[in-house]
Amino acid sequence: MAPNETVLGERTAATLAALRTDPSVLTAAHPDHVFRPAAGRLRQWQEAGADTAVFHSGLYAARCRYAELGLTQMLPLDRVLVGAESSRPGAFGGFHHPNQGYRHLQMVAVVTMYGPMEGNTPEDADQALLDLLRAYAHDCLHYGSRRRYIDVAGTPTRTQYGINFRRLTDSPTPQPIRREAGTPATSGS
Repeated sequence: MAPNETVLGERTAATLAALRTDPSVLTAAHPDHVFRPAAGRLRQWQEAGADTAVFHSGLYAARCRYAELGLTQMLPLDRVLVGAESSRPGAFGGFHHPNQGYRHLQMVAVVTMYGPMEGNTPEDADQALLDLLRAYAHDCLHYGSRRRYIDVAGTPTRTQYGINFRRLTDSPTPQPIRREAGTPATSGS
């Protein structure tokens, strides 16, 4: 579980655990890219000659700052999948690449290497490392945000994100708002 998650019910916990075992449903949205855990990708870049100190220095600074603000656990680097080695000609990755980021149900972040993605190492290592740091720091905030899940008809449903509860009515009891995956949030969701 993420540090500030509350999961109500064994069925909800079991369903979330199952969703978090296999992130291939997320990487399948990017069939042209090869995804590897961030720690392995960073090691690969370092072995190819990139100086990863800028990432590690920024990671240390983010950990310290987040701890000051109460977030003492960061998203494990093995839960961050970095895409590169694309077979799609002209593929360009980075923070604003489509359909990526932190996915709370799977508790994983899917990101892409900044710059041209045909190779397994970045064209501009410093830029790619800073972009990865920015994406990682951003996704850690999502990972560390308070969430509450309940079961609704066999589906884990998030009824709280941050300090906000999801409500369908003005009643004081939190009510889930259900929406299909990929549909935009509506008022109050």
